[in-house]
Amino acid sequence: MANNKLHQPLDYPIVIKKVEDHLAICVPDLNIFFIEPLPDRGKITPKYLMTIAKAVAKCWLSTQSKLSDYQNTNLKPPSGSMIKKILKSDRYKRLTAPQVAALTGLSTDTIRRKADKGEIPCEVSEGGTRYFREKDVLPYFKISR
Repeated sequence: MANNKLHQPLDYPIVIKKVEDHLAICVPDLNIFFIEPLPDRGKITPKYLMTIAKAVAKCWLSTQSKLSDYQNTNLKPPSGSMIKKILKSDRYKRLTAPQVAALTGLSTDTIRRKADKGEIPCEVSEGGTRYFREKDVLPYFKISR
């Protein structure tokens, strides 16, 4: 936002993501979260889409309200994430097999085998070190931390 423009609700990305057996609809930059159950038997119906659309609308309205609160208290709200910024964030940093093993609770050998089978994408350096993107190993993370 240039020239001292006020932040607007649409400046903030909404993230819609399956989390275990629910769907999270959120604006992470402002800590706004709504949770909806997944559709019955995984079937997306027009009624379910309307439920999600309402949750997205609630996110925008909550964002607008929170931005108004910031303005009323003369506090500066955080800037909305930019997609390029998100993709370059630490969330997508490169990890080695031992780091992935520590995060997931799987053994280093299991991580290497899964990589060799192509189950977990990785890059291999000239020296043979496997590098994983954190987003590629998220499905293997420990459920209870």
